[in-house]
Amino acid sequence: MQQPPAEGLLASGRPRASSGAAPSGGPPAAALVAGEASPLLPEDAKAVSAGIRGLWKQLGWQFLVFLMCSQHVTKGLVNDMVRAAQRYVFREYAVPAPRMAMFDGVIALPWALKPILGVLADTCPIGGYSKMPYIMLASLMGMYSMFTLGQMRHELSVAGVVALLFISLRDTQHRTKPLG
Repeated sequence: MQQPPAEGLLASGRPRASSGAAPSGGPPAAALVAGEASPLLPEDAKAVSAGIRGLWKQLGWQFLVFLMCSQHVTKGLVNDMVRAAQRYVFREYAVPAPRMAMFDGVIALPWALKPILGVLADTCPIGGYSKMPYIMLASLMGMYSMFTLGQMRHELSVAGVVALLFISLRDTQHRTKPLG
C-alpha cells in the first residue's frame, strides 16, 4: 500500500512551494494545478540527457546517426519530392480540386492503416522475422510504384496514378499548399 506524500512534498517527492515560488526556479505554485503537466524542470532535462547518453552507449553513435538520416532526411526528401510532383501530375490530367482532395484521402489510407499493419507484422512473422520482411516488401512496392509512375505516366489513367501512389505507402501526414 502506497503512503501519502509527507507534509511539504508533492507526490513526485519534490518539495512543495510555500511562498509562491516553485521549486527549482519554476513558475509560481499557483500556476501548478493538480492534473496539469508540470514544466520541464532541470532534473527532467538531466533524465532525458541520461537517456540519450544511454542510447549512445548501447547503440553507438553510428547507428543513431543512421537512424536520424533514414527517418528524417531520407523520408522527408522523398516525401516532399513526390508530394510536390503529385500536384503537377494531377493538374496534367486536369483533375479538379475537389476530386484531387478525394484522391489525396485515398492515397493517405495506407498511412492511416499503419497501426493495423504494425499489429499484422507483429502477429504474423515471415520466416521468423516480424518487421524486416514487411519493411522490405513495402520498400520494394514503393520503388516499383514510383518507377512505374515515372516511366508510364502518360499511358496511365488517373485511377492508375492514384493506385500507384496508394501502393507507394508514403508518409502523407505533412501537406503542401495547393497549387494556385
